[in-house]
This record gives sequence, C-alpha cells and structure tokens, in this order.
Amino acid sequence: MKKVISLMLVMILMVSGLFVLTGCDNGGETSGEGSSKKEAKKDVVEISYELGKGKVTVSVPKKEDGTPKYEFTKEKPENMTLSGTFYLSTDTVNFAFGTSGLAYNTGKEYKEKYGETKAFFDGYLEFVNDETMSSRPKLAGWEQFDINGRKAVRYYSRAGGSGDYTYYGYSYRIGVDDIYTGSGLDMAVTYNKAKEDLPKESQEFDQETLDIINSLKIVANQ
Repeated sequence: MKKVISLMLVMILMVSGLFVLTGCDNGGETSGEGSSKKEAKKDVVEISYELGKGKVTVSVPKKEDGTPKYEFTKEKPENMTLSGTFYLSTDTVNFAFGTSGLAYNTGKEYKEKYGETKAFFDGYLEFVNDETMSSRPKLAGWEQFDINGRKAVRYYSRAGGSGDYTYYGYSYRIGVDDIYTGSGLDMAVTYNKAKEDLPKESQEFDQETLDIINSLKIVANQ
C-alpha cells in the first residue's frame, strides 16, 4: 500500500513539473494583442524635423540595422506635384509639410456675419462647415478627425472637372494654434506615381502610410 501511495505522489509531482515547464501557468511572456503592439513598436523609429517654433515627429519603419527606412528631406521628391518646406518620401506616397495662414476671417461676407476676429483653427472649421457662407471653400472628400489629440481635416487633392478627375491623394490640415498663431500645419500626401498612372477615383492609403499619418506629433520647440 505504501508503494502505491509513493508511486502516486511521484506521478503527481511529474505532472506538476510538466505543467510549469510548458508555461501553462501564464506567468512568463504575454501573448495576443499586447505583445503584437510591442512588436509593432519595435519595428518603427521616430524621426523629427524642426519647423520654426515647432517640431514635427512621425514614426517610420526601421531597417534591420535599426536606422529609419525613410528620412525627412528638403529636396522635393520625384512625382511630388505640391510644394512644401520639407518632405518625406516612402515606397508608395510622398509627404509635403509646411505652414500657411488660415485666412478665413478676412472676407467681407465673413466679417458681416462674425465680425472682426482672430484666425484660429476652430474658427476655420466653423467657416468651412457653415453652409450659409457662399465664400466657404467646397472641399470634396472633407473629413474631420483627431491626430494624437490635435484637430485635423483632410480632403481630396485632385485636378479636373465634370466628373473627370485625376486623384493625387489627400491634403491634410492640422490645428496648431498653440505653436503657429493664425496658421495651420499643412501636410499633403500624394501617391508616389507618375502622372499618367494616377487613379481616376479616390483611393485610401496603404496601412504603412496610415500608420505614419496617425503617428504625427507636433510640439513647441523647447
């Protein structure tokens, strides 16, 4: 009887050891979405560019040696039709960055309705969305959203008319009242294609491009 009990205890200990060795207690590395996010973060690196009073930062894929796959440059990329202060070129798109005055508050119609006001991003959004204003810009594909806590909009960058358009990509404008008074940060994102290869219908960007856009941060220089 003692031998039977001893044998049972040995078997229990062996099973317990196997349970721990196979990691079934879940006390080691995490799995699932959490580790996927960690892996994704490991695959990108931040790059920054100082633009006047502010600093623009995005996360881009990194190469095997840990250096950024893409870098900011002052040189205008091939196939980029719009101009900026600095640029970023990837395998599928080109970015052009710069600032420009909001300038929505200078027209007669606006002043008659809203009076004399200073330009700020919320005022710009109000103006563009005010359907009673005949002077407001009609921006096809208009969308409003947030990027890392900053209000932003985008609309089609296209040329043509009467239903025959060539789509270059999207133009973005981001609210940066705390850094560039009376101006917005403009970011044009266009398909990295020759003009004859550009689409005739709007196309959403690939995931890598959307990840770069969604990583955008603008902070004041210290």
